[in-house]
Amino acid sequence: MRIFILLTLLGFTLNAMAWSERGNGGNSILCENPADNKFYDAYEAEYRYGLKPIFPKIGQACHDDSSCLDQSIAIARNFIGRLPDTNHSLKKFLLEKLNKFKAEINLLDGIELFPVNDMGIGFIPKGCELNQTFIQKRPIFPKDKRYIISNDVWKLLSPHQKAVGIVHELLYYYSVSLSRIPDSSEKIRYLNALIISGEITSYTSIEYLNVCYLVFE
Repeated sequence: MRIFILLTLLGFTLNAMAWSERGNGGNSILCENPADNKFYDAYEAEYRYGLKPIFPKIGQACHDDSSCLDQSIAIARNFIGRLPDTNHSLKKFLLEKLNKFKAEINLLDGIELFPVNDMGIGFIPKGCELNQTFIQKRPIFPKDKRYIISNDVWKLLSPHQKAVGIVHELLYYYSVSLSRIPDSSEKIRYLNALIISGEITSYTSIEYLNVCYLVFE
């Protein structure tokens, strides 16, 4: 029994170390028509799972990077608020990390992020391109940030689509905090689809906990 526990802990440790080296990525779909630009999770929610995102209404359109980021964070907070309180630790974690998000990003212009191959299966519309938007990695150095963002891609997304990306990254962060490092981001994207579509609000406590187990096992 002790050997099994030690091997399990070793597996979690090696998995976490591997993640700390490669990090995880978040991707967007950019199309000829800017109105079709989406964070990948929003596109997949609708076309893979039949879950159309329901976005909260926002006030006046933002006019600068800082106000647009604040607006996206507010929308992300609305998304997280849809989660039941059954798994209190998840909701609490997401809100705590959301409050720190603005201080933990490095928005870079004129760069292309190295690809992080953690997508799993997927597809995009013809005529559009998949672009890496985020890299999340545990900060190592004093001036390191947790999130590196390609601003050239980020600024082409609406505040709602940015919020989808923020929730994606926070869900992944939670999984990492449990030393549950998925081989791909498919499970994270599925939970995000349930959240942004509002589908999660119709789940019973048992159904919700089963989804949490599936995603973070």
